[in-house]
Amino acid sequence: MAEDWTEGPWNRGYGNEVYQGEHYREGRARLVAICYPTNGTAEQHKEIFANARLIAAAPEMFRLLASIISRINYSSPETDEAFALLAKVRGREVKTPGSD
Repeated sequence: MAEDWTEGPWNRGYGNEVYQGEHYREGRARLVAICYPTNGTAEQHKEIFANARLIAAAPEMFRLLASIISRINYSSPETDEAFALLAKVRGREVKTPGSD
């Protein structure tokens, strides 16, 4: 299934930037996201770099979760939550039991 977002792989570039592909050093990659600090502390810079790494891993995490969950043929609170998360990422928010 083709998704609406920029195709992966995504990679963290120079600190707080996330690019599509691996050619950001040559200027041939598409910028996907930039994480900005609200202040200039070293702790916050560490946090925004971690956020950029997390965002860069998103396409792979989505693909892996979708692959794993497609093989499960039983229901549990965890599988229901995983199906709801995939739906949310696709823009089809689904309420899970107890999420009121």
